Amino acid sequence: MGKIMSENSGLIVGIDIQENTTQLSVLDEKDNVPKQVNIFDGKPAVSNPIPLTHWRLSGDGGNEDSERLCEISSFISSAVDTVKKAAGRMNCEKICITVADYEKEVLDFLAAVMDRLEFRRSQWCVISHEESFAYYAYNQKRELYHPAVLLLDYSGERIDAYLMASGSRKNLEIIMENRYFLENDNIKACAGKELALEDIEEDIIGWLNEIFSEHIVSAVYLTGNGFDVNKFPDRLTKFLCGKRKVFAGQNLYVKGAVFCAAEEVRAGRFANTVLACSNRITTGIEVDISERGKDRRLRVVKPGINWYGAARKMDFIIEDIRQINLYMKPCDDSGDYTEQIDIST
Repeated sequence: MGKIMSENSGLIVGIDIQENTTQLSVLDEKDNVPKQVNIFDGKPAVSNPIPLTHWRLSGDGGNEDSERLCEISSFISSAVDTVKKAAGRMNCEKICITVADYEKEVLDFLAAVMDRLEFRRSQWCVISHEESFAYYAYNQKRELYHPAVLLLDYSGERIDAYLMASGSRKNLEIIMENRYFLENDNIKACAGKELALEDIEEDIIGWLNEIFSEHIVSAVYLTGNGFDVNKFPDRLTKFLCGKRKVFAGQNLYVKGAVFCAAEEVRAGRFANTVLACSNRITTGIEVDISERGKDRRLRVVKPGINWYGAARKMDFIIEDIRQINLYMKPCDDSGDYTEQIDIST
């Protein structure tokens, strides 16, 4: 990614909100890479006032909603102030928030928080963890993501795997995602510290063997509390490192959020790329219109954008037609097709 900003421009900030903790990162303008910002007492992560799954509004506008909004708004404000203080600047150009619980209720709550803090909608965006991983992985060296890259997230009672692979279509790079998960009694017991990671390495190896038999993976990233250990089991380490690069850490998502925010400010690595992972719209939609007497196609939905940010309102004047053709354009190789809306009655 090329240099995107000057010392006089605003900060590019990433915030990773997991179920119980939050991390911060900011774009290092000298090297154009994310730099983690330690939060209170020099710690890389701080405990959330309330778990992320409770960041929701009841809808009745009562005191509970008001108190919860006030509490989280104060928390987010303090976090942003921490970044400003660390960077020595007071202006934020773009904030990207990545959340572990990517549900509409949580996203609407965050939107209310950012509105309460008087951030313009253009100043911030919110993405899922798998999107953040894609931004992080595809801003590394090509040999680390080609032909495919895999993330293993052991944050809960199962291990989630996100495999990203790219291909070309219509002069665009398309990044597609395959999702897998491993869940059994041993995995749950290890998450609850009843078993050690070395006690379940055979479960993990057997599961990954099936994935690696179908995909050539250049690099594997490990994150989550389940992988936050002082020493990895020898057999699992040897297996993972066979013809692959392996990285383990707990700050991948927050750094990916910075790359996303930077991309939103100035198109860089993803300028000619469609990200088609979960929570992204993978099919574009176009319609026929007549503008100033000339027939043309109007793009209604662009493939590769996040569904939460895809809202769009348009007004049409309909004259002498009985059906509307929606031209569907999937970003994979399944082929374009047309959907028709009958308006004759």
